[in-house]
Amino acid sequence: MGLAAAAAVVVAVLVAVTLIPAVLGFAGERLRPWASPG
Repeated sequence: MGLAAAAAVVVAVLVAVTLIPAVLGFAGERLRPWASPG
């Protein structure tokens, strides 16, 4: 049971480390705040 929990944590960390930069790179321009004129 503990081994399965550890494996689940490792998989979750690897997915997060892989997907977060991919999502930010894909939608990075849309996530930037609007520049106020002046």
